[in-house]
Amino acid sequence: LLRPEERVAFGIARPERTGVRLVVGVGVSFGAAVLTTEGSLLETEAGQLDLAAVSADERQWLNRLAPLGRLSIDGLLSASGLARLYEICSGLPDESARTIGQRAFAGEPAARKAMIVFSTWLGRAVGNLALAYGAWNGVYLVGTVLDELEDALDEPAFRKGMEDKSPIAADIGAVPVFRIHHPNPSLLGLAQLAL
Repeated sequence: LLRPEERVAFGIARPERTGVRLVVGVGVSFGAAVLTTEGSLLETEAGQLDLAAVSADERQWLNRLAPLGRLSIDGLLSASGLARLYEICSGLPDESARTIGQRAFAGEPAARKAMIVFSTWLGRAVGNLALAYGAWNGVYLVGTVLDELEDALDEPAFRKGMEDKSPIAADIGAVPVFRIHHPNPSLLGLAQLAL
């Protein structure tokens, strides 16, 4: 359904296989769906899962982002979550993902820090979901936030978060990840389901 230029490897190209795939959308909220080997679609409420802190640095970020306790994946990996993260880093409220991405790409320290934290946690969440659903055959990233960030999404930080899964880091590291560049990817998916 997608033309080659609409499905671009994020990072080092890894071989694709047939089987379970994971689609993650980052926009107004965080969403995920699983395409099974048989072609069925499994909807999830992955955005409502707890955001896990693995390192001391991440625990400090959680304390700043959610001083009263729980922070969902959706609370950070969404348009409002990225804006809040950038506000903590810079003191500037209500910036769009596009503005944050442009500032990060230009080298602004607060925006770069926000993008590294955001990208690491996105990778961590994607890696956890790929493990939970056995999506060894590919992850597809879509959504308005990712589109607006363009090249500012930090691929090494994303991969670090995704692959920090000892003792199976090599297995999760073999999972191909693609960014989808299409104005209406959900309509393509619905069209495919209708066939």
